[in-house]
Amino acid sequence: MQASTLASKEVIRIARKILKADPSLTEFIMGMGRWMFSDKDGVIYDADQSRFAELCDFIDEWDNTIHITGEPMRFTATGPIIRDW
Repeated sequence: MQASTLASKEVIRIARKILKADPSLTEFIMGMGRWMFSDKDGVIYDADQSRFAELCDFIDEWDNTIHITGEPMRFTATGPIIRDW
């Protein structure tokens, strides 16, 4: 449980860093084994882009062990974390 909590905090930290660094991105979304970013037009960006490398590497390393992508969450760069939608 403690590892899952720490991993969740790290996903949030990295995703917010990416959102703040790239104003074209508006939201981070994760759940049901997937994670992605979206822009103001609703276009979805996934792990195939180099700007997401840090997050992709972290999730690739830990998801099989603690299933972090199964935790639902969505948020903007500075907004609240929504876990039930």
